Amino acid sequence: MFKLRCISTVILDESRKRELLDDIEDFLDPVTQQWYSDRDTPYRRGYLLYGPPGTGKSSLSSAIAGRFGLNIYILNFSIISEVILKRLFDRLLSHYIILLEDINVVYLNRDTETEDSR
Repeated sequence: MFKLRCISTVILDESRKRELLDDIEDFLDPVTQQWYSDRDTPYRRGYLLYGPPGTGKSSLSSAIAGRFGLNIYILNFSIISEVILKRLFDRLLSHYIILLEDINVVYLNRDTETEDSR
């Protein structure tokens, strides 16, 4: 089980943290949801958190989930295929966070596949 954190325990520049939380709050607003629906646009928002291991990316994701009452799903790219990932995205309900771990593996796998096809 992934333990949710309090946002106040996440070390991040306060203005950046506030900007991120405000954006998420705006995105989750029913008016925004309706805007997406009216335009027949998928209701999704993505954030790319990057940095070396141990810098707080997962902690921030956990704190956001706790703050907004969202479910969090952790997917590890080193053990999941692109086909399975698409199926999962198609089946997931709204109001969730997907934490994609080891996303750099996708790039490494593509390099290997390119070399293998030569």
